[in-house]
Amino acid sequence: MSVSTYRPPRPIKEVREETREWLNHVCQEQFGGNVRKMATSLGYDDAGRSKLDRILKGKTVKIDAALLDDLKSYLKNQGVTFLEPAVTEESAGYTLRDVSLEYCSFEVTRRNGQYVAERMEKGRYHVDPAEVNNADVDREELFVIPVVGDSMDPEFRSGDRLIIQPVSTPDHQLIPSDGVYLYRLEESIQVKRLMRQPKRTVRVVSANEKYETYDFFVDDDDLDIEIIGRVWARLKRY
Repeated sequence: MSVSTYRPPRPIKEVREETREWLNHVCQEQFGGNVRKMATSLGYDDAGRSKLDRILKGKTVKIDAALLDDLKSYLKNQGVTFLEPAVTEESAGYTLRDVSLEYCSFEVTRRNGQYVAERMEKGRYHVDPAEVNNADVDREELFVIPVVGDSMDPEFRSGDRLIIQPVSTPDHQLIPSDGVYLYRLEESIQVKRLMRQPKRTVRVVSANEKYETYDFFVDDDDLDIEIIGRVWARLKRY
């Protein structure tokens, strides 16, 4: 008689509570139980701190993968040896972070007298497969960047993550269609809404009203712009 080795998945509620206990333990040991100090160390704003506080107190059911990644990265950077939560998503019977995308930032360098956007890999970012479940998109080409600044607030807040899809356009076009793009403008890396206008003009729009809307001409010889990719999805940071 054969013996089955099947182990039924643990209840998701049990897994979340164990993970929450680990988060509270780290908060107590590394930050003296000070949630504000913990949030600041992880680079969270007031909204992020409030969400972190709710997670630690069990007022928010879902524990986002981004929080776990941020905390583990912080501990590793501090040289802290730690034990991760004893359970994994697989042992719980679900997959929260099946898809791994490159997590990166961009720096502007000068090469041969021209500004160039350099992609700097910082690690891997794990996302729910549902976030990238689109047959028309090659997952291998997608990458994740952090939002820096408030020009697209409230559409994208500082600390959010954006999934970027590289784009290619014919030489006579700057962008394939209207949308939010990641691009280099001279020495600056920006994320803005770009809208095609008549007479080969592109309108640059920020979600934050304190930033001015302006137009530029695609054929302007002095225009120094490099389209890196289009914002494909937003991953809210907790």
